[in-house]
Amino acid sequence: MWKIEIIWKQLYEDIYVKFTKNESDQKTFIKEIFPDGLYQKMFVRSGKVQGKYVSLVCRATIDAKKRFLDAGDYLIQLKNEAHEDYNFEENPMLQEFAENWKRLVPACTETQENKVAKAVYRLIDKIEEEKDELFIKERLFQLYDKQEYAQILAVFSIIASTLCSFGMENTKFSEQDLKLHSLFLPKLVEEEEESDAIKIAQEMLHREEGSLEELKECLGIALNNPYEKGKANYLLARRAYQLKDKKAGNAFLKEAVKFSYEPAKLWKNNADAETILEKIRITYQNPASDGEDVMRCCKGCEKILYFTPAVEKRYRGEASFVLYKYIRAGKYQSSTNETADYYLKISNNCGFYLAQEEWKVNNESRIIPQVMRAETATVGRCYSNTKNKYAKIFEKTIPESWERWLAEFDLTVMQMKIHEKTAKRFLFLDDDFEKNIEDLFELLQLIKDEKPETKELNIEIFIRNDSEIARALIDTALSGLPEYTIPVFIIDDDKTAAQQLLSHHPLFYPVRAVDLKESAKKLKEDRPILHFIILGTSRVAKWLVREAFWMMGFRENAILCKITVLDEKGEEFVRKIKAEYPGMVKSDFDVEEIELPEVLGENIDFHSFQLADILKNIMNETPYGYFAVATESDEENLSLATRIREILVRNNIEQRNETALETPNPIAVLCRKDQLAWTAKRLVIEKEIYGDRWFNTWSFIPFGNLSAYYSWDLVAGGTFEKLSKCIHYQFAGLSPEETKAGSEKAELQDKVYYGRQYNHDSSYSLALSMPYRIFQFRDINGNQIMPIAWEIWDEKAFASVEQLNYLANRSRGVKESEYKTVAVWEHDRWVRWMLSRGWLPANVEDAVFAVKCGNERQQLFVAKLHPCICAYEGQKELKLALKNECGMDKDFYSYDMANIKDTKRLLALEWLKEREKEDGERD
Repeated sequence: MWKIEIIWKQLYEDIYVKFTKNESDQKTFIKEIFPDGLYQKMFVRSGKVQGKYVSLVCRATIDAKKRFLDAGDYLIQLKNEAHEDYNFEENPMLQEFAENWKRLVPACTETQENKVAKAVYRLIDKIEEEKDELFIKERLFQLYDKQEYAQILAVFSIIASTLCSFGMENTKFSEQDLKLHSLFLPKLVEEEEESDAIKIAQEMLHREEGSLEELKECLGIALNNPYEKGKANYLLARRAYQLKDKKAGNAFLKEAVKFSYEPAKLWKNNADAETILEKIRITYQNPASDGEDVMRCCKGCEKILYFTPAVEKRYRGEASFVLYKYIRAGKYQSSTNETADYYLKISNNCGFYLAQEEWKVNNESRIIPQVMRAETATVGRCYSNTKNKYAKIFEKTIPESWERWLAEFDLTVMQMKIHEKTAKRFLFLDDDFEKNIEDLFELLQLIKDEKPETKELNIEIFIRNDSEIARALIDTALSGLPEYTIPVFIIDDDKTAAQQLLSHHPLFYPVRAVDLKESAKKLKEDRPILHFIILGTSRVAKWLVREAFWMMGFRENAILCKITVLDEKGEEFVRKIKAEYPGMVKSDFDVEEIELPEVLGENIDFHSFQLADILKNIMNETPYGYFAVATESDEENLSLATRIREILVRNNIEQRNETALETPNPIAVLCRKDQLAWTAKRLVIEKEIYGDRWFNTWSFIPFGNLSAYYSWDLVAGGTFEKLSKCIHYQFAGLSPEETKAGSEKAELQDKVYYGRQYNHDSSYSLALSMPYRIFQFRDINGNQIMPIAWEIWDEKAFASVEQLNYLANRSRGVKESEYKTVAVWEHDRWVRWMLSRGWLPANVEDAVFAVKCGNERQQLFVAKLHPCICAYEGQKELKLALKNECGMDKDFYSYDMANIKDTKRLLALEWLKEREKEDGERD
């Protein structure tokens, strides 16, 4: 029935069962090995896994044909952002299958001869050559010679999932089949030198001489050589078209395509695209075209976009623009449910002139930033104690399903409302911080007096205040309501601005290409230097210093970190920070084996020649500079940022540093005003049209704008708050099942999480540092993990649920040996965070003495002393002393290591996801 009999049952029994210690059944194996998208396409219907489909696909019965066809359709539609096909080496589906095989069968990553290699060899050898029209056997043996066993298993996985497309008895390959072959089969490695037959034929073609029969006779040897068969037919097709023999030309071209000769496939696709577009233009340019004409027109556009290999950009650009227009007009719905803007973006990326104009109108040329309402399935009401600019920003983003206007916070009204189960958000955002605290206390007292029967109040409270002043007051007030779980989020404008910059646009961007493992082997003085330069002494600048201090460390101290504050009072500013947080003084409080960033202040007049001299000195010391401008004035910040960019570009021109020009140093600009922040993103340069090159864009990163943290989705911390809750649950020892089921343990931990600001801040800081943790990891291939084609200006690169899931999948292939290294890094990060919060190290004797005097923990909160502020291995002595002298059994290592090993699950937000029911489970 199937010409290539590679089936999932065979892969399960011959590879997985034999070479893994895991005893998972066939159904569990399928779920583990399949990439999520393909798994959903093949096996999930109406939200549930269909066990019968899993069985049919594994056994590869004829009844599985529909599943195989669905899989093939799904796979050939995978495209990059410009709607181009992935090549074999970069195909994400092949990469994910390979990574999954490496994870489930670790032995397949070994390069020496092993049992897995022999098993893979036997599977390849089973392919019957007389049925192997695609030379799959020869292609895979080429990979086998390179010892790429996981890659071979990935190709087998594609074949086993799409058996129809690799040949059925008495059935010819369709165009869809040929597309799939070109995307997911490795190319036959061509001989280093073309045969004489090919060379002579090319010369004949160039001179336009000889008949088709003469050329065919010349190419006789090449037509029987699998390496040259495609090219030989391609040359015959070209000669046939020269002779105006279209029928013969099409026949030879089809043969060339069959043997995956890329120029032939591209030639055919471009010709087909031109033919289709001629019909499309007739419909598009006719305002009287009816619904059926429009439908055919749009289907043709979609066909052009899914040609493999991708047709020329001019065809893709025009086709996607037509789709954009019809979808926007409501005359067509994309077969893949894509939006009109999605196709406009493709058309713009392809350089289609009409799309470029439309793109500017819809996006870049918008003068006033657009505020969008959030989306949620819940209903409720929001109350505010003010109508200032912060409240107005929030009000514009309230979801349609909620009361769209902020109600006034009135205790008399609240007396009745507090008993209702409807969701409520309270915003205490007044410019008078004392008033905000008073209103919060009055609300909490009302709850205490009214004693609502339901313990699930379904309320959230947001209070604008200085976090370090308000936290103890809020903890005290909440301690009077132990029976209720009441989330109270402190919005500290300056702290939030700093945290959002350093988490959404991480400091390690300048050193993203540095190999941390190799750098760690260098002498201390030879290591790369990452320099964070802050201009200004505002309160935001202070928070930037403190947050960068604990965020910018690297595994095995591979990179030397420095922080410098430039301002007229830069030295005094840094001196005051160190006086308030003495642990940040590098020379006084060095923790053994933990390297602290060096924090310096330098006095400078921004309006003098000093600025250019100092910046040149900094960049001559290290190319890895990251700048943040944070004075008290938005306008001054923007002006100063342009001067910095000018100085850096001049310096790079003088140094003839082309690399530095093409990859400019990040410059972040504090812009509180939304309008100014929006404009700063696309600030034009005199006489230049705004673009993405070093000479036509300032490449600024505006941060701190009010809508960035006073909108509905972000006021509670956005994606990082979700991650923070998962981190808290994980440290508390809860399983995802317990949190999803709403167990008593989960409810108790909710109280712990919200009941003390320290608990929330500790988990939230770890969440904010997760981009930095991911960067410390290396996958199974030795690559550091970060977003593909990452640009520092992309504020969603690390801060969206989709990106976290993507990074979670990337982290599947992490080596076991990496966990210890990253656990040490995580401990060092936590130490720096504690020091930035004013904590100091305590020796073992101090901790034991405090416990014996009545302290119930190893740390002493009243004095901010913590014995775990020490080297990672130094905790062993502390653990032993606490057990022997105080009867306290503390396993610091297990907590840290478990958290590191759960990185993938944390990134996937498993503790918050709805649990999926498997086949056989009852509702």
